[in-house]
Amino acid sequence: MAKILRNIDQIIDTQGNELSVANPVEIPPQLESFRNKIINGIFSIDQRKILPITHTGSSSIPTTSRAIDRWMTRKSTGNDNPQSILYDQDVLDLGLVNVMKFESFGDSAWFGQKIEDVNLKSLSNKKVTLSFYAKTDDSTKFITAFFHSDVGQRNRPEHGQRYFLPNSTEGFVNGEDTDTDPSGKLIYLSTEWKRYVLTMQMGDLSYDFGSHIVLGFGQGNVNELYLTGIQLEEGEVATPFEQRPYGLELSLCQRYCEAIDINQMASVYSSWLGKHYLTCEFKTTKRVAPSATSVAITNYQPGGGTGTAVMEGNSLSSARIYTGSTNSTFNLQYINNGHTNEDAIMIFDAEL
Repeated sequence: MAKILRNIDQIIDTQGNELSVANPVEIPPQLESFRNKIINGIFSIDQRKILPITHTGSSSIPTTSRAIDRWMTRKSTGNDNPQSILYDQDVLDLGLVNVMKFESFGDSAWFGQKIEDVNLKSLSNKKVTLSFYAKTDDSTKFITAFFHSDVGQRNRPEHGQRYFLPNSTEGFVNGEDTDTDPSGKLIYLSTEWKRYVLTMQMGDLSYDFGSHIVLGFGQGNVNELYLTGIQLEEGEVATPFEQRPYGLELSLCQRYCEAIDINQMASVYSSWLGKHYLTCEFKTTKRVAPSATSVAITNYQPGGGTGTAVMEGNSLSSARIYTGSTNSTFNLQYINNGHTNEDAIMIFDAEL
């Protein structure tokens, strides 16, 4: 770091070299923080821990479709679509990252993220760039990338439309873009890792478009699809993938989903309700008051016994959990499922 000595015309660097003010050293500008509107773009956050999984049946699979934080998989036919995660894969300039793998993906399946309106409206009437890393098992096959709105626009022509990238015309959600045909926008993938870059002119996002817009990949004919490094940013240039610190990426995900291990937590007996309760304080304020999974409790202490812990009250910041114990002998108990038992993890879901 340079320091100023005697006057502004003499600048000495840390190695003792004099630098000319007339010819200063150019310091590259720092890239804008949070420029990537996609959360969990390299799949480092996996709170649900249900992969690998095989999607079966129709597109109505609301539970298993959310196999990893912030991402959903949908399908519209009855064939099976296996989905798995490959850890620590060496992908070009990304280094070691996680990769999402799909099989039988050409079976009308698609994979995407619902981008919340508060994160997207800063891109209103601007050009945006989508970039991602992908490969497949057959270079003659293709996918498409699209924006899609599925709620909140029932009185607008954009409702239910898919707008395929790249798109340099009027752009999405302004009522004038009719370019919803994927013809000419098929993305033929290589059998080797490659970064794909697509641009689009966004339209007017000032109105209420129903809390979110979906960014999706699919509507193609690939069999195996490998995907990672997904980034959506303002501008016409794909900057290097923004690898945010793990803790920061986790906190972004926890606005929509949070896993809390209630094992070893203490509960208090309510004589009024005749039940033991504990409170889960969320690490991140939720988007909405969440739903929650229930978990089996194998051992309450003191007193023993088994039961099922369920959520009986919630807010944006906490949840009240009935532990399943009605033991009035002890005002205080704790859940003792064992130090290595992960069955006591509750999932609090506030997803879009």
